[in-house]
Amino acid sequence: MTEIHKTRPAPFAGIYLFDKNRVKPALLLRGLLKAGDQRAAAAPLSAAPGLALPPGNSITAIPGSPGSWLQLKSPDISGVEAAELYGRQGVSFTEDLRGQFAFALYDARGGKLLLCADRFSEISVFYAVFPGGIAWAEAPAPLSRLPGVDGGIDPRAVDRYVTMRYLPSPFTLYKGVRKLPPASMLTAGKGAPAVKVYWDPPMEEQRYRSPGEASEAVYAALLDSAKYRLRGVGRAAATVSGGMDSSSAAAMAAKCGVKLDTFTAGCKKADGCDFSASSAVIAKAVGSRHTYIEYDSPDGAAITEMSAGYAEPQADQCAAALWFAAEKMTGGAEVLFSGDGGDENFGGYIRTRLMLNMARKEKGPELETLLLKAQAAGNRISPETLLKVRTATGNRLETLYSELTRLYFGDTGDFYDPKEREELYNPAFLSSLGPGHKTSALAIQEIFSGTQGQNWMSRLTLPDLRIFHPDCTVPRLRATAERAGMRAVFPFNDHKLVELARGIPEKWKLPPGTTARNKCKLILRKAMAPLLPASIINGSQRPFPTPAGDWLAGSLNGFFRDSLLSPGARTAAFFRRRSVERLLSEHVSGKKDRNAELWDLLMLELWLRTH
Repeated sequence: MTEIHKTRPAPFAGIYLFDKNRVKPALLLRGLLKAGDQRAAAAPLSAAPGLALPPGNSITAIPGSPGSWLQLKSPDISGVEAAELYGRQGVSFTEDLRGQFAFALYDARGGKLLLCADRFSEISVFYAVFPGGIAWAEAPAPLSRLPGVDGGIDPRAVDRYVTMRYLPSPFTLYKGVRKLPPASMLTAGKGAPAVKVYWDPPMEEQRYRSPGEASEAVYAALLDSAKYRLRGVGRAAATVSGGMDSSSAAAMAAKCGVKLDTFTAGCKKADGCDFSASSAVIAKAVGSRHTYIEYDSPDGAAITEMSAGYAEPQADQCAAALWFAAEKMTGGAEVLFSGDGGDENFGGYIRTRLMLNMARKEKGPELETLLLKAQAAGNRISPETLLKVRTATGNRLETLYSELTRLYFGDTGDFYDPKEREELYNPAFLSSLGPGHKTSALAIQEIFSGTQGQNWMSRLTLPDLRIFHPDCTVPRLRATAERAGMRAVFPFNDHKLVELARGIPEKWKLPPGTTARNKCKLILRKAMAPLLPASIINGSQRPFPTPAGDWLAGSLNGFFRDSLLSPGARTAAFFRRRSVERLLSEHVSGKKDRNAELWDLLMLELWLRTH
């Protein structure tokens, strides 16, 4: 395996024309480059017919397959190594890829183009299909400007953003641009392009003799992941709050022997936004060079710049704290080592505890077992009895799935009940969604009900692993790292660790009835006990909140009005002005805390203006 890149690689992008008689790909390529980029005029047509790549990108020939080539972006494997793997194994070579990667591959034998994203979209892959060809990039906006691509706003994507505070793949805000889901491969050639998942998080528990055995396995797997991702790195950085996940990542980086800088973002003026004490504890424990970065209320220009820095609209307020701290993350570190992914693997979110306790209380596992047994015995019992069992259990399960979905969105950002949603959307936009529109809530509910097996924690955390983590938390940290001149690294994303963690019995991660924040992720706490102080091991979850509610009611109030209530507001095409005014009035008056909804709308407005 190769060492990681020590300079920031070029953005992964390209255009391929199946019909070589259409517009020259080199001309189309200019649409992928930023406005004013002087290199656009010199963008070369690559040696592969029909292919054009931006400067800094290159291709590798596939051994034994004349005319076949691979374009790869990865800090963890070289193009030559990956091309040789494909030459020997074909598409199954993705099973041997580890860490971060994105690739485009043309197989001349089958006349097909493959696009692939890594298991957690650590490198995002967006694509657009147009007459005669396909284009790809790490951001959707450049693709939306290509000839033949529908760059109009997709109403369904706006609705999903409002519900979830981020855009779940495959949606982008543009009708003609899609985001390749994590662990997926697109095949384009004859016929319509098809997307297929090549890896899924396992659902069933594995056999461990004791919690001690399981915790030792977690420790070994996390350390192995850290060593793999820090190959060749001299200095790393980590953002720490004193919570379990960020502390675990920092401790593992230190264990690997790299020089370590730790950073904490905080606002001492606001309640719940100061982690200077807890972060100092972990910094001392891992022997890092530590910096506490204080941020204050930003102005409109700073908020606008932040929105412009994201490939997609991002309304997670934790992102703001990290973004404002990024420009002060100095010291020469090459990578930003993140603890993101720990909650998804070990059941750390509030929603996980609430949902799992609900499933246990309502006897969800027993109901499903009864239903499956009845279906299996369908040829041995009367149709009338089978119907009764299906009806009784099915209705109760449907109610349970609905309640689980309500709990999920209650924690992640479903701020509007159906009536509020109708009041927020203007009539034309609401009509554009169509009567058969499937809400994000139903999509999540389908994930709960569409899986089987008795490991309910694995089932209930599946939306986080498939959607929330790759589409929200990973882009959040990646943007922070890029702003600081680093590359984001996620040791908890290692697929070997994920497979191991999901096989651990749920009772060892979250004992029945657990509600306290410092009682979740017990197996991770046990695994990290040799490296972390007791105050961290026994502490609570600590994200990076921001006092956005105070800003919106105070220093940013005028900016919000100018942005969303002005005649030129881009979001006026979606939202009723009086509904936005009502949300703001309720928040400013203290009648109801609306900071999450208002931040959601502001980030969408600013993203549309800056892209």
